[in-house]
Amino acid sequence: MRPVIDPLDFAKSLYEEGLTILPAHRDSKRPWISSWQQFQEREPSDREITSWFALAHKERPNWGIVT
Repeated sequence: MRPVIDPLDFAKSLYEEGLTILPAHRDSKRPWISSWQQFQEREPSDREITSWFALAHKERPNWGIVT
């Protein structure tokens, strides 16, 4: 049996590896965050990440990687 991985912990581990993931609308690749381009230059704060995942429990978005 595989261990259960908490999505927030997984996302934070991706950030530690240099990847930024953002919630995206389910019907498109368009990010929820209208000013997502800022994350091409800076890392999101722990507060931002936590707030995205709090919303995600209700909305169940897709996730995209910022490139």
